[in-house]
Amino acid sequence: MVDIASYKQKIEDKINSLTTSDSVASHMEILKAIRGVGGVVTVSSVNDLPEAADHEGSLYMVYSSGDTANFYTSNGTSWILITIDPSINGYELYQGLYDNYSLFTTSASRPIQEPLRNTQWSSLGRTYDNNNFYALKTDGTLWIWGLDTRNFLSGTSPAYSPVQDYTSSTWKPGTISSVASSSQHFGAGIKTDGTLWTWGANNKGQLGTGNITNTSSPVQEITSSTNWTSVIVGGTGSSDGYIIATKADGTLWGWGHNQYGNLGTDDVVSYSSPVQEVSSSTDWDTRPERIAAGKYFTLARKSGTAGSYYAWGLNNYGQLGTNNTTCYSSPVLVNGADWEECLTIQECSALIHGPTRRLFTFGGTQNGCLMQNNGTQNISSPTQEITGSSWKKISGSNANFAGIKNDGTLWLAGGGGGGALLNDYTDSVSQPVQELSLSDKWTDVSMAKNGPVMLKDIE
Repeated sequence: MVDIASYKQKIEDKINSLTTSDSVASHMEILKAIRGVGGVVTVSSVNDLPEAADHEGSLYMVYSSGDTANFYTSNGTSWILITIDPSINGYELYQGLYDNYSLFTTSASRPIQEPLRNTQWSSLGRTYDNNNFYALKTDGTLWIWGLDTRNFLSGTSPAYSPVQDYTSSTWKPGTISSVASSSQHFGAGIKTDGTLWTWGANNKGQLGTGNITNTSSPVQEITSSTNWTSVIVGGTGSSDGYIIATKADGTLWGWGHNQYGNLGTDDVVSYSSPVQEVSSSTDWDTRPERIAAGKYFTLARKSGTAGSYYAWGLNNYGQLGTNNTTCYSSPVLVNGADWEECLTIQECSALIHGPTRRLFTFGGTQNGCLMQNNGTQNISSPTQEITGSSWKKISGSNANFAGIKNDGTLWLAGGGGGGALLNDYTDSVSQPVQELSLSDKWTDVSMAKNGPVMLKDIE
């Protein structure tokens, strides 16, 4: 039997010792005490609390708005109020953000674990330029939190802790992605049955539904195909969004905004339903991390042993890796070979060299995201990042980079505002720096606008 009174006293003693200027680290000490009581369940009103007699040892957080939350724990007879700042977040799902629309509602420059301490997370969604986050559990269910989660949730937003999507679907790992500008966003994902679903803003037909009507819940793309294997969103937001996807037969398709030829259709016409890239090739690599869509340009790998990448779309900074700044509306070969995973960050690109796992970057160097420590110099052909490290996972968004090295450590580069790089840097960093916890147990990372979300091995 949990000694509720003991935990209550422990928490209250800690709260009484705090001042309003105390740091997030102090609030973490509170959470350590709270965690002994049980998992945290979030409700929006005191009236939503269940019968105390049925929930002895439980912890509930009542949150509606503002910067504070009320925590209640049951002693088996009544609910006991504990008032603290809700600034604790993160894994075996961890996060580091500095805005008010994440699990971490106070700035944090080092990884913090999510309150429920769930150990069933399996993979992360890819998030670009926004503060909505996606994670899959081992049972394939999708969980979302952040600024504008209404397109997947039955309630209101924001959501300050992971909430399951109301469709209760099961999703394919590595296929959830979204992008946003201001308060509008759109996203896409593939379910385990091979169907592809989209949601959100549809200004350029990026939902693939044959129209430009926005939707507040997931809708299936118009062809109702059941052999989709990978999907990625591109653009900077709702007004210029597009989607690139592959099928099991090795074909590659695109739809949405196409002003710069970023769909690979040899034209600049936008489409509201899937269209195949102009070469009609059937040898595209169908794995999720072998396609990437940036700010009006696309990278995709061909299958086979050569490890060749092709690129198309906007190329004003050399982000297509063709050793020039010529834009293309159909696939052209990227310099080099033996490439594996790819990444786009705004106007720059990155490829992992398969045999060595070294990282090569090219394109624009906003905030130092090329990691060449070369000031403002753009690069139009793949060039090894300055440390020459070997990488296991890479991610990026809004000119920020996050990557996990082969030894399990997490490194970041780019803009450092608000602790986005999980260290004490506040300015841009043009070479990778390690996050402050120095852990070597990281397994997955997804970089968002203001910081990353990470998965960690159970220690």
